[in-house]
Amino acid sequence: MRLSDLQKREVCVMTVKDLTKDEYLELCQNYISEFWTDDEHGTTSPSADDLVVADELVNRQVIENYYDGVVFSKDDFFCNC
Repeated sequence: MRLSDLQKREVCVMTVKDLTKDEYLELCQNYISEFWTDDEHGTTSPSADDLVVADELVNRQVIENYYDGVVFSKDDFFCNC
């Protein structure tokens, strides 16, 4: 029995530790977009420059702890479209 492409994608599940570099960056971008506050500059959302380096702005352990127990699929990420 062969799986269809859709079934193959459904079978592919990942934890935060299994993400590609692009998927991890996208996850960090989502994280800082949700929790961003910059009191020094009075902003409540990250700049485009901040989003480009989002994975450098957030400690990996923070991301792993926050998304602990979450199961992802390839379809969860725009970078895979």
